[in-house]
Amino acid sequence: MVADVKQTGMDADAHPEVFLPMTQFPFAPWTALQAMTFAVRSDGDPKSVVGGATQALRGIDKDLPVTAVRPMTEYISESLERRRVATRLLMAFALMAILLAGLGTYGVSAYNVSQTTHEIGVRMALGATPAAIRAMIFGRSAVFVCAGIASARSSGLRRRACSKASCTA
Repeated sequence: MVADVKQTGMDADAHPEVFLPMTQFPFAPWTALQAMTFAVRSDGDPKSVVGGATQALRGIDKDLPVTAVRPMTEYISESLERRRVATRLLMAFALMAILLAGLGTYGVSAYNVSQTTHEIGVRMALGATPAAIRAMIFGRSAVFVCAGIASARSSGLRRRACSKASCTA
């Protein structure tokens, strides 16, 4: 008896397996491949077991080819590589989105300042301090930033609700 085995990858569901002796079913369809896979568990370095395992297989059949001897960590890493690449790509796009959002915020703020340069000059002529001018500019920019955050948040909540309800919108 063995536990369920993840044959198609670490991110796939495990399915029940049946292991049958090959000598009892020599003409079964799965023996047409003429390939067998052995997994050897070791407590130490996996490479130190390769020689002994190969000799044990040669003791059974000296013409038996032994190929693709790798530690299980390599098989696991290989099965997760596709997900790893997708995650890195998603991170790259997320960083680009953050950069574009920052540039957009800067652009809107710069436009607001350029539109209010006359007002800033009048306020300074009437005795406004530089701190008051900065507060006015940051306050107006904060309105646009908060509006963008609220819009993105409501859009995200709507998408989440639709994905839970299997919407396509």
